[in-house]
Amino acid sequence: MAAGWTLWSALVLWLLLSLQAVTAIVYVRIRLRLARNEPVHCAPALLLHLAALVIVADLLSLDWVGWPVLLVFAFLFLRCWIGLLPRSLATPTPLVGVQEVIVALLVVVGIRFGLS
Repeated sequence: MAAGWTLWSALVLWLLLSLQAVTAIVYVRIRLRLARNEPVHCAPALLLHLAALVIVADLLSLDWVGWPVLLVFAFLFLRCWIGLLPRSLATPTPLVGVQEVIVALLVVVGIRFGLS
């Protein structure tokens, strides 16, 4: 709001960044447990990513965000789905962290170009 944004724009931005953070935390926790061969269910990560995608689609239908935001959240869902496949677990844990930093930067760029 300090930059001259309206309250609604600031709240939408906060919501988008919160959605990305929550889904990333759950995804990485499940991914690390799978890498350590600990018993864990993948459904919570996939369901959270799907819920975030639905929320962003609703925001798009209300014309509060643009297409780039929907694209980055679809990318997040795809990253989660592919990242939890058994063949993806061979990726070293430090590389998963680097991947998440890159993904977070892509989300910020998508949000930047998707908010008016």
